[in-house]
Formats: sequence, structure tokens, C-alpha cells
Amino acid sequence: MNRPLPTATDSPSSEPLSPHSPHSPHSPRGLAGLVPELRSALIACLPAGLLAGALLCGGCGPSSSVPDREPAGLVFVAGGTPADPQIEGSRARPGFHDFGEVPQGSVLEHAFEFVNTESLPVTVQRASASCSCTIPLVEAITLDGQRIEGDTSDPNGLIQVPPGATLRVVLRIDTAVVHEANRDKLVTVRMVTDAPKSAFISLEAHLIAVRDLTAVPDVADLGSAPASIGGTMDVSIGRAGPARLTPVEVLEAPEGWVVSLGADPRSLDHWVMTTTLSPGHDEGFAGGLVRLSTQDDAGDAGPPFEFPVRALVVPDIQVSPPNVALRAFEGGLQHEVRIVSHLPGHHFRVDAVEVLPLDLVDVEVEAVPVRPTASGSASAWDLRVRVASPRPGIEYEGRLLAQLDDAQYPSIEIPFVTVSRP
Repeated sequence: MNRPLPTATDSPSSEPLSPHSPHSPHSPRGLAGLVPELRSALIACLPAGLLAGALLCGGCGPSSSVPDREPAGLVFVAGGTPADPQIEGSRARPGFHDFGEVPQGSVLEHAFEFVNTESLPVTVQRASASCSCTIPLVEAITLDGQRIEGDTSDPNGLIQVPPGATLRVVLRIDTAVVHEANRDKLVTVRMVTDAPKSAFISLEAHLIAVRDLTAVPDVADLGSAPASIGGTMDVSIGRAGPARLTPVEVLEAPEGWVVSLGADPRSLDHWVMTTTLSPGHDEGFAGGLVRLSTQDDAGDAGPPFEFPVRALVVPDIQVSPPNVALRAFEGGLQHEVRIVSHLPGHHFRVDAVEVLPLDLVDVEVEAVPVRPTASGSASAWDLRVRVASPRPGIEYEGRLLAQLDDAQYPSIEIPFVTVSRP
């Protein structure tokens, strides 16, 4: 004899079955949520196709899939500054890092990381720093661990970041190039990408380059130093940091430089360093680092103090540019050079200019003094060379021989050549 189907009053509760009740056929649990007797009766009445579907969905609840987040280009994932829970209103700064106080001369590095959330590669077109002390280094790390280095010479962009890959941007800061010691320094790196939602990205780093001794000026730059006399400059060294260091002696100086150290009578916390480039140095750049030993108030040795010196050794009298390059100008040929003396207080006269070979009679030269004295001499002269009507087939190439009223430099030879014709 068949068992009668249970009624609503036969359910564990006397209340009508709710669609959300585990015993309701409309429950998300499906057939599995029915009481055994009702489930058996319904199964017997269901066609095979509906039965299979009902059984498959019996354990199904609401869908657990979550729609993918909308792509946002390059998204910060590491390297920034989190919010400080001890400071009310503090907010995270994902593109900022604080190095704090660091010894001047140290090289700092910090990495920021991003993830490409786009379905297409993102190209970082360029990354530029606000200070010459900072170099941004970029690389991409793909999902399989492959590393792609950025290429600054690539005309198509600095680096291409594949979908899902990590972009790593390292800020490398050389604090030796930070000239203002013991002051707040904020470095900014700006990146431009082709992702619409992260087209412009800014990274910032703060630091204070601590230097216990400072120098004024911060570089002994003699500029153009005449080869026969060299040059000299005094530098004031003073205490600046908390260590209270004292410069003791000169440990090292570049070749050709003589450096001495003495007390400054105006202050107990300052010293005078005299830097001198000796005469007779080869023409060209001359310079390097001066190193001084230091000690603290207890007499213990401190870190060496390094100071840059530089000069450009030039001839006493120089021609700039070194030769005449005649160019087409208003139907003729023309160019101009300057003869200048680098010797302090030295003035001279250009008495005459001879053109060689002598058959180039149509080459005209005018010597003009620059800010002449009352006697007509000057520390610099301009030579204006001109050919009003160049002759066809003639090569205007030779030498100018400038005659000076100077016993040490009685004449200067200047080559000339034609580089373009009308």
C-alpha cells in the first residue's frame, strides 16, 4: 500500500513552508532539501531529463563567481608609505618613500612595484627625474618569472609591461650630487604610459643628506686657468652636523694641485682651505677630489671629508673657435673668430693680419678690439674675415698670421677653410 503524501501539517513546523525553508521545493538546496517521502514521490514523477538537471542543481547555491574588476592600467602594489595608525587622519601614500637622514655621499635605492591590470601590454614611454642625482631604473617581471629590462634607447618606449606582469621602478639616488646638505630634499620621478587610466604616474622620495662639515663654495671651480700661471681659490669649511667634526690634515689632492688647511681667525668652528692649481699643467681638464682627515671632540677619527676641485687649463692667449670656417653669406663668404687673453689684467694690440698664401688678395680681415682701453689695447679682439665676391674655381684655404704687440706672444697663426659657397 502506497504511503500518502505528507501535508503541510505533517512538516516539522505548523507554519506554511517558506520558499526559503530547507524543506521547500523552491529552496536553493533543490531536491536535496525535501523530506525523504516527498522527494521520493517527486523523483518518481519527473522525466529523466528534468531529473538529471534537478539532481545536478540540488547542491547549487547562489553563484560564487565575482565579476572581474574593471582594468585600471598600472596599479601600485608595493613600495609606498602606509597610513600611520598613530596619527589621526593619516593616509597611505603609495607613490612616496621617505629615506630620512642619510650620510651625504651614500647611494640610495628604493623600489616601487605596479601590476598591469589591462588585457593588453602597457608601454612606459618615458620616466624623468627632477634632479640629476636620481636615475629611474625600470624592469618588468612576467607571470612566469621572466625579467625584461627597460631600454632608454628604444624609440617605441622605455619598456612594455605584458598583461598581469609586475613593473618594478627603482629610484637610485646618489647623494654626493645633492649639493644642499642638511636640508630637506624631495625628488620626483614622472612616468608617462599609454594606459588611459594610468597615463601619468608620479613617484616621490624625501631625504636629508647629512654632512657634518660644509664648504663654501661647494666646489672650487677655477674656470679657465692660464697654463703659465694656474689659479687659486680659498674655501671656507665649517661645522654643520651633530658630530662636531674637525678637519685635521690633507690626505690626498689631485695631480697638479696644492692644498693647505688653516684655522679661520674669525670663528672657532670654521677653517680655510686654500686650493691651488700649479703652473705648467697640461691643457684640458684638471681636477678631482681633495680628501681631508677629521676627528671629533673626543679625538677619535671621523670619516674623511671630500671636496671637489676643477679647472680648465687653457693657453694664455687663445683663439675661439680655433679656425676660420668661411660660409656663404649675402653672396660672399664670411666668418669671425676671437683672440682672447686669459692672463689677469693682460691687454694687447693686433697690429696687422697677413693672409697666406699671398695670392688670396680678395680675403679681407678686420681686427676689432672688445672693450678697448684708452690706449686702444684690449684683452680680446674679434677677427672678421670676409670674401665679398668669391672667384670661381678658387679654393679659399690658408692661414691668417696675426701680429701682436706682445713680447711673449708676438704672433698667432689661425687656419681658414671654406665650408660652403654661395
